[in-house]
Amino acid sequence: MQKGSPYHRYSVIVFKQPGKIDTETLKGTIRRKGKIRRDGFNTRGFQAIHKLEAIGAHLFRGEWDEHTAQVMQQHGLEGWDRMLVRTKDE
Repeated sequence: MQKGSPYHRYSVIVFKQPGKIDTETLKGTIRRKGKIRRDGFNTRGFQAIHKLEAIGAHLFRGEWDEHTAQVMQQHGLEGWDRMLVRTKDE
């Protein structure tokens, strides 16, 4: 998240899996050329393909504060030194 951006919503879902997930299948569903594909990711489809059972979930929000830049720097995350400027279209 960058300074100037609105708060972000995050969700964590814990799945119970029936056994080991085939990593070759994973490459086709969420990875392309070593990068994780997030656009168009469908959690329910992923859950159905791998026969996963949702057993827990947590939702939380985050927003920029006076400590965010320091935390981002400590973890090598880009954007800590830039401010997001929103346009009228956003």
